[in-house]
Amino acid sequence: MASLKPDVNKMERCKKSLLRDYFRTSIVEEAVDAIDYVEDVHRNLQFLEFGRWVYVPTNWFTDPCIYPDLAFEDVGRGIAIGEEKHIMQQILTNRQVNRIALEDVSYNSLKEIIDDLTLPREQDPRLVLFVPIEYFVTMHIDWAREQRQIVVQNDSLLMGNWRIKVFWSSKYVDFNDFIVARKSSCRWVVKPNVKNRLQVELYESKIEPENMELKAQTVFNFTIYNPQEIRVVHPPTIRSVEPPRDRP
Repeated sequence: MASLKPDVNKMERCKKSLLRDYFRTSIVEEAVDAIDYVEDVHRNLQFLEFGRWVYVPTNWFTDPCIYPDLAFEDVGRGIAIGEEKHIMQQILTNRQVNRIALEDVSYNSLKEIIDDLTLPREQDPRLVLFVPIEYFVTMHIDWAREQRQIVVQNDSLLMGNWRIKVFWSSKYVDFNDFIVARKSSCRWVVKPNVKNRLQVELYESKIEPENMELKAQTVFNFTIYNPQEIRVVHPPTIRSVEPPRDRP
């Protein structure tokens, strides 16, 4: 009996599910300056390849009773989470980034640090804020009570006329320090361009006929161009990530 051919429409649907959840989860465009690759400008940069290359059963696409979309969504989210981990690791281990230890991280103490990163009468400082999830309740309730107004709304910190995007730590991207940064301090150059930065292929395997090969990959260069525009704030009694020391 002839083997069933994979359902091409189902394959395309799963690829779209992967891309949808990747772009929904990825912080690249919101957290740093994301830039299209330009050969004449970026050819000398070192690029990383990051993603997943795995086998998936062919019967996922021949059996109408199997719904593999969720597995593809997990792959998309996993790649986006890996990008976020890379950004955090590079910032937290950069020895040129300014570090501040506070006895208490409050709305006002954080405002002083943010003010230090902005210019007088600046309309939009394009700042982002990374926050340990342990401060979720504190920022939503305690800070709101102290300021007599809502200070966190839709994952943004409201500070005067500014709305600063907040990224929370999680079990997947775990960190213990606050990080305040200008988006322009970090650049994410991606091939071929920001809009199409994740390339997804799904095809029949020549090595394992009972499987198909899924390849989802992004090629990028992440550079901290101005570490002086980043502040890592150590809260009290919380372990912080220190940069590596020089070997003797």
